[in-house]
Amino acid sequence: MRKKQNNPTQSSTLLRLAVGFVYFYFGFLKFFPDLSPAELLASQTIVRMSSGLLDASTALWWLGVMECTIGLAFLFNCGLQYVFFLFLAHMAGTFAPLFILPELTFKIAPFAPTTEGQYIFKNVVFVAAGWTVLLPAVRAHWKRTLERIRFRTQHGPNVIAFASPSEAARLGRSSRQETRPPARPAAPIPDLVAHASATGLADH
Repeated sequence: MRKKQNNPTQSSTLLRLAVGFVYFYFGFLKFFPDLSPAELLASQTIVRMSSGLLDASTALWWLGVMECTIGLAFLFNCGLQYVFFLFLAHMAGTFAPLFILPELTFKIAPFAPTTEGQYIFKNVVFVAAGWTVLLPAVRAHWKRTLERIRFRTQHGPNVIAFASPSEAARLGRSSRQETRPPARPAAPIPDLVAHASATGLADH
């Protein structure tokens, strides 16, 4: 008896919702002082990376905005092709404390991380999960973009500006049909009845 296999679409949906919930929840906590356990680590990292241009509270606020934006995109499955780059930038920033603040992230660098260091290392799972969810959306977006560019080069920019990929494909087929040479008209069939009538009248 064959075992039922998990639907990959359902699995990716659950993974997307899980990542979106964690992102939004952690980002939402950063809007309230002393609620996020990563508040000190995150704010000090951004302050050092910005060379003091951002103070700790402002840095934490913008980080919360970024994380909530990513979380909402995952939860509602919208704009993932754009959030992909924001996600990569955020993930790169989460690993920055390992190099910028080793005194907070390691007991013995690089072999014995502190609790904060372990908090950072688990983001490897987030990278894999986000990549699994976002990569198909990015591929589909670039595929549609390449289709539009290809259609524009073949038929001009005025049509493609308002055509979706399916519409562009339909217009492409119709334009190819229009370029075919017209079929020759069929030879006229003589009116046998009229001819017979005319012949009969002539005989009389």
